[in-house]
Amino acid sequence: EEQPSLDVEIASSSEEQPSLDTETAQEQKPASGRRRMLVGVAWLGVTVLLQLGVALVEWKFSAPSFVTGAAMVIAFLTTGSGLSYIFDDLVKPVSRYFPFTTPYRVVVGLFTCTCLFVLVAPQLMGSDPSRLSTPLFSPPPNGTSFNRTFVPPGLLSGLGTYPVCHNMEWNKGLMDEGKHLQALDILAFAQAVYWPVEADVLSELSSATSGTDLGEVRLEALEDPSTIGRIGVFALPQANVRVVAIRGSQT
Repeated sequence: EEQPSLDVEIASSSEEQPSLDTETAQEQKPASGRRRMLVGVAWLGVTVLLQLGVALVEWKFSAPSFVTGAAMVIAFLTTGSGLSYIFDDLVKPVSRYFPFTTPYRVVVGLFTCTCLFVLVAPQLMGSDPSRLSTPLFSPPPNGTSFNRTFVPPGLLSGLGTYPVCHNMEWNKGLMDEGKHLQALDILAFAQAVYWPVEADVLSELSSATSGTDLGEVRLEALEDPSTIGRIGVFALPQANVRVVAIRGSQT
């Protein structure tokens, strides 16, 4: 009566030892995770090489825009493929907040919705982000004139001032200081060449110079908006100066 039966001993020993299938699954799981990570990194490497190839072709052969556009779409898809392999493993700590889907799909969905909103919202509001809506500067009130006796407050207090606020000027060959180009005047020209439409370029500049001693701005040459480093040449007859503005020099 005191000795346990043979069947009970066999049952208890079988419960304590893990099955062979469980051990094999535990060994294969890390290997599978490493494989997914390697595949994802490989996809991202292909993306980098593809983008470098597109840049070299564009630089060397001036490929049509639809070719480079198609290549960029392919690069976007390969990037998504790579991230789909490694993204979920990277954000496992927050995966419990998405019980019905994966974090990767949530991020892709939010990204897609944001892109659609950025593209569609301006159209629904009736505005075009590529057109000038508010100029950088506004013309001065009627009856005002250039203050030729202005002295920066920093100089008056003995603290000094930045060169851009005091003596950084162009066209100093003219005796009339009101016709010198200062940093803010140059900024208007640097900003204007970013607008793709010629009318917006002139509107930006006329708002900055109308009613001032610089006077009228005339457009002499303006490259196509798709040109890298687009150049615009402007003449100010009243100030007897010509300004060459290059897109990319705004900063």
